[in-house]
Amino acid sequence: MPIDQLSKDLAKAEKTPSYSFIAPTPCNAGAAGQCPAGAPEGAANADAFLSAWVPKILASPAYKADGLLVIAFSSINPPVAGAPAPSGDPLRTGALLVSPFVTPNGTDSGAYNPYSLLRSSEELFALKPLGVAAGAKTKSFAASLLAGNGGD
Repeated sequence: MPIDQLSKDLAKAEKTPSYSFIAPTPCNAGAAGQCPAGAPEGAANADAFLSAWVPKILASPAYKADGLLVIAFSSINPPVAGAPAPSGDPLRTGALLVSPFVTPNGTDSGAYNPYSLLRSSEELFALKPLGVAAGAKTKSFAASLLAGNGGD
């Protein structure tokens, strides 16, 4: 669905989906060289996108009731024609979790992989993990969130 539908859905808890995955455009995600000519690029555009949407989500009745907002980051940018291949591990990721169920200012430097968000989401909804997310090497953050909520 177009992201504009989310604004309408956020107005009432019963209209808000239990799970929404927002995939911004490459420009809004901060990918280099992906914005229209003259538009801000990189972190400036990602910041503008988040500045527009995060307050709407956090102010919604559904989020206030029992919400979790996960902002996942990736160091992967689409290749630029003629540029050398990036060095290092291309699968480095990070995430920011915003919820009444997380420890304020808490951090977790565990060895998460790109499938950890999928595994955690599946566990939070009591679903069987799929594919690589089901693997023993894929760590989940769901248990720590559920423990902080009495296991609900």
